[in-house]
Amino acid sequence: MRRAASSKRTVLALGVAALGFGRAVVPGSPEVAADVRPSFVFVIADDLDAASVQRLPGLIDRIAAQGVAFTNGFANQPTCCPSRVSMLRGEYTHNHGIHRNFDSSGSCFEAFRDRGLESSTLARWLGGAGYRTGLVGKYLNRYPGTRDGADPSHVPGGWDEWSVPLFQPGNDYFDYSMNQNGRIVERGRGEADYMTDVLAERAVQFIRNAGEEPFFLQLNPPAPHRPATPAPRHAVAFDGLLAPRTPSFNEADMSDKPAWYRDNLTPMTEGDVARMDDLYRNRLRTMLAVEDLIERVDEALLETGRFENTYVVFVSDHGFHLGHHRFRQGKSTPYEPAIRIPLMMRGPRIPVGRSLDHLVTTVDLPATLIELAGVTAPGHVDGRSLVPLLGETPPPAASWRTEVLIERLPAPADDEGIPAWWGLRTLDAMYAEYETGEVEYYDLRSDPDQLESLHDRLDPALLDDLHVRLEEWLSCAGASCR
Repeated sequence: MRRAASSKRTVLALGVAALGFGRAVVPGSPEVAADVRPSFVFVIADDLDAASVQRLPGLIDRIAAQGVAFTNGFANQPTCCPSRVSMLRGEYTHNHGIHRNFDSSGSCFEAFRDRGLESSTLARWLGGAGYRTGLVGKYLNRYPGTRDGADPSHVPGGWDEWSVPLFQPGNDYFDYSMNQNGRIVERGRGEADYMTDVLAERAVQFIRNAGEEPFFLQLNPPAPHRPATPAPRHAVAFDGLLAPRTPSFNEADMSDKPAWYRDNLTPMTEGDVARMDDLYRNRLRTMLAVEDLIERVDEALLETGRFENTYVVFVSDHGFHLGHHRFRQGKSTPYEPAIRIPLMMRGPRIPVGRSLDHLVTTVDLPATLIELAGVTAPGHVDGRSLVPLLGETPPPAASWRTEVLIERLPAPADDEGIPAWWGLRTLDAMYAEYETGEVEYYDLRSDPDQLESLHDRLDPALLDDLHVRLEEWLSCAGASCR
């Protein structure tokens, strides 16, 4: 069921036709000596849905058009902190045990630390192999903690550079405190304090200061997370633009959905829609500063001679609902807008302008990066390295894997109220089971917007098979997950 099938990069980067963009020029020569260890810039956006990327050609031209775009990228759990933990450790949620952003016992960060999970992360693995490591931007939700005695100067082991904002209610883009290598720096409301721009400056300094060491930079801007405050220079961009009115927008008939959705998601009013459209515009405006951030990173890579030998990965921790199935805003569901993510990558010897429809997940990224660095994955890593997909002749999508696990496991407290669920996203369908005993199944070939669940019309033998396969996934660990 989950068995893997066992050149030169041109200077001109062709546009990714599937995403509808033109072409961009890649500076410099693509030739890199095979024995020179690569560096990495790993960018994780916050709550960015895959559809919105179509409005961000600067992002596409700098990364996807110069490498590969994965059109079937998914978050294992579409919730911020569990997904970010998966990208630090390469584990599914059911193995790392972080199910929510916070609960009655404290924050996600505190649970991560208390479980001893800081002892084995991407930073530890690469730092131990001689890489200079840096985290610039968001770490884990509610860092440095919400309990009495939380230490705002705490820097987890494995990181040489640490420029991380402290949690504050509202997650604003101004008026925040930042832990810079154990020293707390206060930022105000001036234009120079805009968080994404401050992170860009810290990232540039990290690259310039790396010397000749290979480096790993995890760069986590706040955009487009609420409150989605744009930089002043982008305050009126996208004026008049409306959120996409997809077939599931303000869905008229929710009778096929589980009870929680039917009971809690009333039809949107005109006021709801107007507020959602405003949020949509502001989300895109915040992403313009992320485009500027990527441009500044590229300039620093060119300036330091690192451009050709650096992998740049761009991903989001999960997607986001804007009107789909009556959600005014939100995530944490098994539906496409929440689980589908933008995922693109460029770097040494990756063919340019390629679009792949292989099923890949956030859990796969740590295994991919450490293989590219020549580092052996620890035994607990569940994800499958995507390196076989990055060459000139990747295996066909159907022989790569035919399904991926999606899950939202039970937790002591539930910040959004959606019942726990677990499911499979296959090449052409989505199957989910809820803790309430309810089930959903969508044929994505005929119903890509998930308007009509077919669970009550499926052959019982198929439902039994899906359940058995799902149970298999939920009990996997390490190599058995690949």
